[in-house]
Amino acid sequence: MISEKFFQSKTAIVTLIAACFVVLISLGVRQTFGLFFMDFNESLKISNTAFGFAIGMQMLMWGITGPIFGAIADKYGGHKAIMLAFLFYILGVYFLYAGPNTGLYFQISLGVLIGIGCGGTAISIPMSIVGKHFPLSNRTIAMSLVTAT
Repeated sequence: MISEKFFQSKTAIVTLIAACFVVLISLGVRQTFGLFFMDFNESLKISNTAFGFAIGMQMLMWGITGPIFGAIADKYGGHKAIMLAFLFYILGVYFLYAGPNTGLYFQISLGVLIGIGCGGTAISIPMSIVGKHFPLSNRTIAMSLVTAT
């Protein structure tokens, strides 16, 4: 039985750690919006329907833009796709913080911009980048670490 090293290079280590952080940040922030649901209701007077619609828009934009960011990653590299997606994500979070947060502005910031950001940062692009840096024998474990993060 031939034993292979888990990390073939320093690039594999950096890639795995970076992908874990990307997923941790993007999905971690996204999943905390449910914790702030009552604050959206009380402080901003956002109804349950408006909040649900924004999260639905977010999921729709995530699904629509995932293949687009995949194509960008194939053509220009995964790191560029993730950086572009984070720009949308940052804009969405910033507008959610600094914007008027009523009606259409709330839907655009929480729904559209953060949804577009999730399309390139949530899980698919970081997983594909990690998969390229690990041999078939260790790929499942490396990708499982990203998913577990």
